[in-house]
Amino acid sequence: MKFFIVLTTFVLLGASGCGPQGVTEKRFSNPAPDAIDRAAALIQGYADGQPVGSETMEFEELAQGVTAIDAQKGSDVKEFLTKVEKTGRVSRKDAAKVLEGLKE
Repeated sequence: MKFFIVLTTFVLLGASGCGPQGVTEKRFSNPAPDAIDRAAALIQGYADGQPVGSETMEFEELAQGVTAIDAQKGSDVKEFLTKVEKTGRVSRKDAAKVLEGLKE
């Protein structure tokens, strides 16, 4: 008799269960950040004194993205990032100058 009660309890609990009762799945998507915004964020870090790191692998792609939006800004960013990549150092003054050009 005890076995029957336990079995019935488990069956009832299993039947009431935790299914997808009215829960709807929502998908959110974030638009890809604008290339100029990405470049500005990177160069802002350099202007604030951030050292050069592994982000140098993305310099070419970033410069191309900015150039696709604005040729002059892309040229300035490419020139700056090429110099950073070659020397491994960042002039905070140069970074601030390029950043100012990006924000115009």
